[in-house]
Amino acid sequence: PAGSLVFTALQGGSNPASQREVMNVSGSCNWPMSWQVSAPASAPWLGISQPSGAPSLNKQSIISIISPNISGLAPGQYKTQVSISVLDASNTPAAGSPQTFTVTLNVQQPCTLHVTPTNLTFSSSIAHPATAQTLQLSEIGACNASVNWQAQSTATWLTVTNSGTDTGNGSSITVSI
Repeated sequence: PAGSLVFTALQGGSNPASQREVMNVSGSCNWPMSWQVSAPASAPWLGISQPSGAPSLNKQSIISIISPNISGLAPGQYKTQVSISVLDASNTPAAGSPQTFTVTLNVQQPCTLHVTPTNLTFSSSIAHPATAQTLQLSEIGACNASVNWQAQSTATWLTVTNSGTDTGNGSSITVSI
């Protein structure tokens, strides 16, 4: 086996593309050979499929299709070991069997906008007009290098800056009445 497979997906998005794992069986074995590819029950997010049949000639390859399913997974890293066991015709494990490889699935949080504070309160009088206040914007998750934003108000008495770009250092919106 290759040693490891790595998948990356965005939470709530599509499953990552399947990958193939190939193991070659060769040597003076008691043919035909049979095999089993399995992942532990603790990794229900991992699907394994394989073409039907068994290696029957020297230097035959075992091909497994590894397909993660991100449905219902929280952002984070998921890791498991997959085992490939090969038995000869007399049910004796082949030399070097089982072989294992690691599968890592990275589920990224979608780009999410955070605004602080969540409420603004203005006080004003004729003698003391209200001072402008600032909202801080930041993004977390799998965001592009720059995030464009636009702010607007439906209240005619409230003024906000109307657009900007955040390049990863945070942005601000000025709000005044």
